[in-house]
Amino acid sequence: MSSYDIDPSVHWPVVICRPGSFMENPTIEQVAGCLGIIETIDNLEAFDVAVVGAGPAGLAAAVYAASEGLATVVVEATAPGGQAGTSSMIENYLGFPLGVSGHELASRAQAQARKFGARMALPRTAESLDCSSTPFTVRLSDGRQLKARTVVVATGAHYRRLELPELAHYEGNGVHYAATGLEGSFCGDDEVCVVGAANSAGQAAVFLSRFANHVHMPVRGAGLSESMSHYLLTRIEASAKISVHSRTEISELRGGGHLEAVRWRNTVTGESFVHQRPMCS
Repeated sequence: MSSYDIDPSVHWPVVICRPGSFMENPTIEQVAGCLGIIETIDNLEAFDVAVVGAGPAGLAAAVYAASEGLATVVVEATAPGGQAGTSSMIENYLGFPLGVSGHELASRAQAQARKFGARMALPRTAESLDCSSTPFTVRLSDGRQLKARTVVVATGAHYRRLELPELAHYEGNGVHYAATGLEGSFCGDDEVCVVGAANSAGQAAVFLSRFANHVHMPVRGAGLSESMSHYLLTRIEASAKISVHSRTEISELRGGGHLEAVRWRNTVTGESFVHQRPMCS
């Protein structure tokens, strides 16, 4: 890094994609352009189907539409896979009895859609939809307009962030929104706090228990049975390395440049507990 003589006053993160040059706090579009992975679509007025969102549902729609001979385009703001793309292992997806990682699922689905001729507008954000006339018009973040006879909106789920004023300071510095091998390497033999009670949280807890000394799951409800698949619930209950704390919510994040402690509170008893050196996911 020192060979580039980067001034410490630059806006982080810094991305180096070509020798001798760097970008300060770039957008996803800027990084994709530097890496040369933006796909240029010349004619944006010849589509039968436009799919907004490249998660599993959006990619499946693209595969089925394109395989029937329909001119299909997929618009995605970040990367194929959506929320499922950050999952370490999905075991209840049809056709994968041994499980599949979110990355592999997204890669296979994207390749299958492309095989049938679907185009990928990546990374592009759909900013507005005009249905006043046909074909419908989707305005993209680069200012161009895409026209299609049918628009499938598959924007999927978005993470609900903790309503804590200090959260932004620790995002990427102890607070993460995925549970992949990279996050697993961060926790080592430390302890982890996984916030959530749905399948993505269960998958994260089971996966991170392979790396961490212990995994804590603060849950606002009475338990996990009403919001999590049975196969995950069974594994969590059977694991000595995972503890579920019901009727509990995160009330404070502490630390300097990196997350060092989490305070959670039991909403029934009012009792608080400070957990030192966690990694939150």
